[in-house]
Amino acid sequence: MEAQLDLWSRPDTRWAGNPDLLFAIRPSNRAKHLILQVLPPRTIEVVVPRGMRAGAVESFVDEHQGWIERAGWELLQSYPEAEIKPSAVELRALGRTMDVRYESSGDRS
Repeated sequence: MEAQLDLWSRPDTRWAGNPDLLFAIRPSNRAKHLILQVLPPRTIEVVVPRGMRAGAVESFVDEHQGWIERAGWELLQSYPEAEIKPSAVELRALGRTMDVRYESSGDRS
């Protein structure tokens, strides 16, 4: 699926309309239709059925641009202090992208 969706270089990226929002594409074996989801605090996700053409996904996103922008604005209003943590870091000098994993370090009291 990822090979079919080269519209985006990573599964999640900053939304062009507002860099405080993340835009994610998640392939799903169970999904029957394209689905837009709001994932607080800062992510809009498109769930894509396996085998869906990239052009169909791009058209779907274009058709729902208004909804995406409204949902993004509502997220920003609902979670104004939320911190965005990247899911990957691009190391351009090395030509690599490294996934980021967050772990709780316990109570710091």
